[in-house]
Amino acid sequence: MRFDKDGGYTDDSEVALFILFCGAGYFFMREFVQVISLMSLGSLSKWWVDPANWLDMGVIILVSYFGVLMVDDSWGLDNTSFRSGAAFTKGTLTS
Repeated sequence: MRFDKDGGYTDDSEVALFILFCGAGYFFMREFVQVISLMSLGSLSKWWVDPANWLDMGVIILVSYFGVLMVDDSWGLDNTSFRSGAAFTKGTLTS
């Protein structure tokens, strides 16, 4: 959608972005529930020191950010930077 300025993209693009945002929302809610449960147990500090939680939150933020940039390209990020950031995000997702 970002690179097709004629509007000739198919509805598959919108469905894929909807699934992307649903997935990001699901994983954010999963982390949120984990934080709430650790708060109720009084051991929230364990969440803060676990690097896997930071990686999960970073991936959620990156996926959401570049998903928004796929829909709306008026945020001032040029196409080369977008491609580099999306490639970095995909590489982060595979780790």
